[in-house]
Amino acid sequence: MEKILVKTSVKSGMITQRLGGKRALYIAEVIHEVVEILRVSGAKGSLASLARTCWAFYDCAMDALWSTQLGFANLVPLLPEDLWKLVWMSYVKDLKIAHHLRSIEVTDLQRFEHYARRVRHLEEPFTHDHIPFTTLSSQFFQALTPFYSNTGIFPRLRTLDIGWRLLFDHSPCAWHLFSGSIELKSFHLRTLSPPSELAFLLGIVELSSALQELQLDLTGNVAAMTILPKTLRALPRLHTVVLATNCTPFPTEVLVAMSALPGLVDLTLLAEAPEFVLPPLSTSLVFSTMRNLSLFGRDLPSCASLLQNVSLPQLERFATSFLNISNRSLNSHLDALSRSCDASYLLQSVSISDQEPEARPFSPTHRALPTEAITMNALRHLLPFRQLRMLLIETVCAFKLTNTDISDMAQAWPELLALALVKCSDSDAPAPPYPTDVTLAGLIPLARYCPNLGDIRIGLDGSQLEVLDEQGPDDIIPNLSAKYFAPSPSLCGDPAKVAAFLSCLFPCLEELYVDIEDYAPSAWSDAEKWAEVEELVTSVGCCDGGDLQNGAAPC
Repeated sequence: MEKILVKTSVKSGMITQRLGGKRALYIAEVIHEVVEILRVSGAKGSLASLARTCWAFYDCAMDALWSTQLGFANLVPLLPEDLWKLVWMSYVKDLKIAHHLRSIEVTDLQRFEHYARRVRHLEEPFTHDHIPFTTLSSQFFQALTPFYSNTGIFPRLRTLDIGWRLLFDHSPCAWHLFSGSIELKSFHLRTLSPPSELAFLLGIVELSSALQELQLDLTGNVAAMTILPKTLRALPRLHTVVLATNCTPFPTEVLVAMSALPGLVDLTLLAEAPEFVLPPLSTSLVFSTMRNLSLFGRDLPSCASLLQNVSLPQLERFATSFLNISNRSLNSHLDALSRSCDASYLLQSVSISDQEPEARPFSPTHRALPTEAITMNALRHLLPFRQLRMLLIETVCAFKLTNTDISDMAQAWPELLALALVKCSDSDAPAPPYPTDVTLAGLIPLARYCPNLGDIRIGLDGSQLEVLDEQGPDDIIPNLSAKYFAPSPSLCGDPAKVAAFLSCLFPCLEELYVDIEDYAPSAWSDAEKWAEVEELVTSVGCCDGGDLQNGAAPC
């Protein structure tokens, strides 16, 4: 098919088109392509000029301009000036409420409807973003109900992201107006409604039978968890569920309802209770279509019980973040994960991180940091997953691994793209490099058996240079994919020799990351050596060999 060259320039409200003929204006794909380029680039002024210039572009350009709205700030001025007034909320400095001043007539809404039908995403920024926000009073919503009770105030709405500011007094009328959209596909609820009112809101959600994505923050609304299974059963097209709750014990009925969803692909569970308790299940639940699972919370061992009660035959990506990850808890967690995915071994990505208390949504508490190191016994549960492409484990514990362990991982995961085994550093009290038996020689199997490995972040002992005496350039199989290497706070030997070795092993390395703030003052000399290695490696670029024994820079 012959390609059509589209060149569009917008200047002073005029558009110049070189489309190989005016008939191109009647090709919808050409118009959408021009508008999409401007939308992605954020050129709202150009979109507005495009809409004013040519009727062929008008609808498409206006849809792009009005597609996403933060509240009613742009919509209220479309109503007659004598119909409304804005009032600042005294206790919320960035919230304005529009109150209606008289009864509403059909003719008052014509201009409003012309633009409201173009809104596809209605969002509310988080309260801490301090973005000026405008919404309608409950009386205003009630006055609009007779006009939009059947079609919804935004008939083509696809995403509705609601917090307490959009409906600051939780007007029931407003929910009816939003739920009338037959195209609603994604619903995000971030509100602190009382349990009785939240039950009503979930009932409204059930009316959106085409809903595909549901995000609910039910923290503090334990009673709503008993109603949630009914809501889930009414939404058979759901493929994404995000649920935040501090309910304990966690209702098994919710998991049963989720497992019954025929197309559930992505599940994120934020267990914000101090202790996650899952009552025993009579039978294992099978999530036959789930590909992505994310678990975030405070108690890793208890959440492992969830994995022990479910079967995930199609799981590809797993992510979790908890406090106080130890070798024992990690071992039980990965053991449960491997058993739940035992049927197919399709797992491709595992991400496990130890969250700092202040990063969690619940109140920070002092924690006693685990002292036991992460060993290969915990990681060995992942070796059967031959298709693993990313492994990220970031904990407050050190890693006690050997070169043999690294070799076992490299041979088990030939498709590996990223490997990160990182000990979290405390910026207030950085620690010296922790002892490790992984040396520079441990990188050789990674280069040999993982040809696509591009991101490497592990701690090693760079002061052990015996590999440089035993290996020559002809003995090393270079990895051309590696672009990024970050040795965790580690010891370092002769910078010239280390740089020569890394340049031969990873000839296309683009960045060697070293942060001196991660090193204790007693280890600043090692940080300076690694910084010198970084300078040598990045200045050399690609190479075809070098004198490893003498540390000669490769060519």
